[in-house]
Amino acid sequence: MTKRISVIFCLMGLLLIFAPVCADAQQRDFPFPAVPSELRTPQARAGYLINHYWDNFNFNDEANFKDADFFEQGFSNFISLFPIVDTPVLTDGVATLVERAAPKIKLLSSVVDKYLFEPDSPIYNEEYFHIFAGNLAKSAALDEAAASDYVFYNRLLSLNAPGKKAADFTFKTLDGKRHRLSSFKAKKLLMIFYDPECEHCMELMSKLAADSEIAARVAEGSLSVLAVFADGNEPGVPGGQTAILNKLKELPFPAPWTMALDVTGIQEQGLYWLHTLPALYLLDSHKIVIAKHFTLEQLQVLL
Repeated sequence: MTKRISVIFCLMGLLLIFAPVCADAQQRDFPFPAVPSELRTPQARAGYLINHYWDNFNFNDEANFKDADFFEQGFSNFISLFPIVDTPVLTDGVATLVERAAPKIKLLSSVVDKYLFEPDSPIYNEEYFHIFAGNLAKSAALDEAAASDYVFYNRLLSLNAPGKKAADFTFKTLDGKRHRLSSFKAKKLLMIFYDPECEHCMELMSKLAADSEIAARVAEGSLSVLAVFADGNEPGVPGGQTAILNKLKELPFPAPWTMALDVTGIQEQGLYWLHTLPALYLLDSHKIVIAKHFTLEQLQVLL
């Protein structure tokens, strides 16, 4: 499902880049900017569109907001361009939108939350939300309480960012022994935070286990997998951690995987922010974060 949505999303972006006349066939025309003909590559055209996408959209004209779907469809099409360009281009484009949308900043904020931050959204994306959160937190048009929320989210989203060392924590493996992430030997580590009662977690982990390329890399030793039950430190569980570990032993995942139970309380201690599960991290041999919160398809590219 995720792969299909990603492909559709990219196709939407390419359609906007190369065939803006198709958008004119909509029941109501969104005022797309005209892309200079000398810009021929997808990246150049997408970059221009992102920076000028809202040039002809009047945020002071109430007629543009009588139909809620009109603005939301325009926003969705705008986001569909993001996978085609680099992060600096995205950052500039988002900053431009937040500045232009000052008269309707509360509406923009709600649409950003709905599309990019609600876990059930088909285009949920923490990376894109992080860029918006950073700009919304600085917007003078947003009230202080709402801006402080984005400051808070921005801090949480910055935890264990790519290029930083992953926060260290202690976990128990199925034999009951304690280990620390910092001492876990791996050339490259795929770390999965999950909950065994999370249906989506089990579905994605089953796909990871069945992936032949991942299995081959694990077999040759170039990749290790550490699957951590992130909520296992909660008190009052009948039988305690031993009972939880016994339940984890029943999960049908490959023997080379290290199945583990967090005993530090990584969320309570503010070490990791797991807004959605499963949460995937890819670390290098020094436990530097290469990437986080990616899909299976993105992992295949990262490897």
